[in-house]
Amino acid sequence: MIFSYLVDDIILHRAGVKDKWGQPPADTEIPLKGKVEIGTALVKDIKGENVYSSMSVMIESRAISHEDFIEYDGVEYAILSIRKPRDFSWGFIEVFLK
Repeated sequence: MIFSYLVDDIILHRAGVKDKWGQPPADTEIPLKGKVEIGTALVKDIKGENVYSSMSVMIESRAISHEDFIEYDGVEYAILSIRKPRDFSWGFIEVFLK
């Protein structure tokens, strides 16, 4: 049922591990469907500080980190916070963006 709400096209840009020379790898793009909600929310970032998020995206659960970023409508957004809502037992995460 929740899959019918995943109508927005987003791209997850994965940050990779640097190679032995300290160079970042080529960017990995993963196209996804998600539910984008534009609006301000007060969330805690990875440092535990309160910051304002300009939008959130709900996507299927996957390995995602704060070093990755999400592209929506041609604009790249940094990831502020990653939450797994308790309401959904079938594996969704909510990602708050800067």
